[in-house]
Amino acid sequence: MSYSTTLYAKALADILAKKPADIQQLTERFLTLLQSNGDLQKADAIIEATQKELLRQSGNKTVRIETARTVNDSALRKRWVKKGDIVETIVHPELIAGVRVTVNDERQLDVSLKKQLETLFRSL
Repeated sequence: MSYSTTLYAKALADILAKKPADIQQLTERFLTLLQSNGDLQKADAIIEATQKELLRQSGNKTVRIETARTVNDSALRKRWVKKGDIVETIVHPELIAGVRVTVNDERQLDVSLKKQLETLFRSL
């Protein structure tokens, strides 16, 4: 019987949130369950969804900070990041200048020169 990735992730996150004593045994049993249900190919997606669910349950978030070149992002971190958040800093030269901040895979702020130029030329 096949279940959705979201359902597997929620179940696994609920179990992990209880801080089980034997994580290795839990992992082995979960992988056995996936294999017996024919859903082992979903393992990567389930792990990613489980991480997101655990972050949501803890009140934390994932923050991706994209810049055109390497910068000291401490000011951005103070504004967007709190303890327990997962932060990813990426350099994308195609942004030309500025910054793009994404929280929980939803675009929150895009003040890159690339975005401003696209907006300007779309309106002409």
